[in-house]
Amino acid sequence: MRAEPFKQFLLRTIGEPTANSYVSRCRRIEDALKINMDTCDLSEGGISNIRMGLQQQMPGSGMTPGSLADCLTAARKYADYRG
Repeated sequence: MRAEPFKQFLLRTIGEPTANSYVSRCRRIEDALKINMDTCDLSEGGISNIRMGLQQQMPGSGMTPGSLADCLTAARKYADYRG
């Protein structure tokens, strides 16, 4: 993931604390699923695959349904950034 350019993209429309949260959530996705946000499929089907992968890890990961939803929102924003 290109964290700094993504953050600058986000800062056009949201504040810095929220932008930092989006970057952190994308890192969490990358770490949990061993993927690269720059090369993975971020179509709706790809986001669905990310959701399923994170859900499989939820029981032992401490991820709540709310944090799962937040991660998926961040992934969609990264998809917007990638264009």
